[in-house]
Amino acid sequence: MASHILDNLKTTQPKQDVALSDREMETLTLLAKGLSKKEIAELMSISTTTVVTHVGHIYEKLNISNAPAAVDRAHRLGLFKSDES
Repeated sequence: MASHILDNLKTTQPKQDVALSDREMETLTLLAKGLSKKEIAELMSISTTTVVTHVGHIYEKLNISNAPAAVDRAHRLGLFKSDES
């Protein structure tokens, strides 16, 4: 019975609302693919400093402190589309 109640609580809890900008989401998607900040900067045609800024905002918004945790949290929150990783 307790297991059933816990399962229901998990499914009825509202999804955490995380509002990443398009550029932050693009940055996070590239991080999830294993790219370095330098590679991300080159692909996005922005400076590495700007990538670092985006990553910092992502960490703040997801309340985490590193890239693997950001990717994990994004997956758990359903932020990635099914064709992204």
